[in-house]
Amino acid sequence: MVLAEPAERDKAYHRVVLTGVLANGEKLLHQIKRHEKVDPSNIGVQLEDVEATVGDLRLCYAEWFGDLKEERKKAIIHEVFGIKG
Repeated sequence: MVLAEPAERDKAYHRVVLTGVLANGEKLLHQIKRHEKVDPSNIGVQLEDVEATVGDLRLCYAEWFGDLKEERKKAIIHEVFGIKG
């Protein structure tokens, strides 16, 4: 997905896997936030870590499958990194 232009089959598989991982992360985050009897740190999980990971997965999904136009992507990269695409 990164080293070469992915085939449509690869993109479809990536979307399915990413959606599943994101859904499981959202579910875990929901459970941790509403569970009051168990401290997640006792099972080796920190709320902040799960929140950060789910946030990264959301961004990854938006990057790969969002509807951001190519021109806007190039403009953002140029604005942030000074790289012309």
